[in-house]
Amino acid sequence: MQSTDDLLGSPAFLSWLPGETLFSLVSRHHYFSGHVLSARTCRQFFGHERAGSQHDLPSRLAQFVARTAGCFGSVEQVSKQHTLLAYYATFVSPDETENAIAAMASNSVVHLKFRLGILTSRFRANHPLKACEVCMEEDRARFGWAYWHLDHQFPGVWTCHKHDRLLRESTLKATGVERFQWNLPAQDSFFNWRAETNRAVQSELGALTSLSRLVLDLVSPIDPRKLETGRLHEVYRAELSRRGWLTEGGNLRMPALAASYLDHVRCLRVVPELDALPSTPDDAVTQLGRLLRPPRSGTHPLRHLVLINWLFGSADVFWAAYDQALDPSAIAASGIPNRRLVDQWRQGRTTPTARRSPVGAEDVTAKGRHGGGH
Repeated sequence: MQSTDDLLGSPAFLSWLPGETLFSLVSRHHYFSGHVLSARTCRQFFGHERAGSQHDLPSRLAQFVARTAGCFGSVEQVSKQHTLLAYYATFVSPDETENAIAAMASNSVVHLKFRLGILTSRFRANHPLKACEVCMEEDRARFGWAYWHLDHQFPGVWTCHKHDRLLRESTLKATGVERFQWNLPAQDSFFNWRAETNRAVQSELGALTSLSRLVLDLVSPIDPRKLETGRLHEVYRAELSRRGWLTEGGNLRMPALAASYLDHVRCLRVVPELDALPSTPDDAVTQLGRLLRPPRSGTHPLRHLVLINWLFGSADVFWAAYDQALDPSAIAASGIPNRRLVDQWRQGRTTPTARRSPVGAEDVTAKGRHGGGH
């Protein structure tokens, strides 16, 4: 007799949609199968009534891969390309990334957010689910589903790279509502911010778009590049020196740079997720002091990304300065010497950085990869 938890005896698997999260994929299976209880879907895919249902950094991925016969990739592929580990892996060591993958493969991720510096960051550790309303309409028309896009979920991303529209924040999962449930983007499950907050966010849409683009250009599971976070302070100090914000003795001219940084982040703090950014000169001095010295412990990537956005503006300019600071003879991937690229940006002659393709931009069909249909 076939077990009710036997996935291999079920109808053909749905396949990945472009840039889809694991939580979204299993949520689509949940609706497709007609299950009433989320616990049944959890058992089928993860072998437990609740485990695996985390929308950001799920556990029991080894069970998921085994129970789906590897149709959706290995544990490493699923974790790096379809969960928020794609975001954090850029900023942690290869060893720490492997530790994170091992934790997600296991039965519990209880200490993972602490190890990644998320719980001590003052930013929201619950990673709110976000969606673009235009993407939802287009996805329904093209695929028959509105689904969760991985790049929309990255901390710091609040505008859609495709439509330049503000992302909507879901009331589910991150708030504790339907914590163990499977769900997809729905028009009636988004927060309606207060009118004052909404006006402030709309007025700062340009600043939010700039940060969102930078995040997506620096963090990519398709074309990953590791950052030596232990040496980022050297890159920052080189730029601060150029701006005259270091004394002859190499000390920080903190009042000037703190005022500039505070002015930059004031535009971003209108979004609730970013209200942990400094709000006073003293806060700015404290946070900058930590970022501009050799790090003693893990720092949330969002702090580095906001600082990079402030100092360099675009990913291209940052990578040029990064290579130049750590290796003066390095040449940018585009073939333009780093010094020339940085100087062009500083003189206002560079064009905006080219955007990466959306996460998972390839449209993997059921027949081509998984043997199933949408």
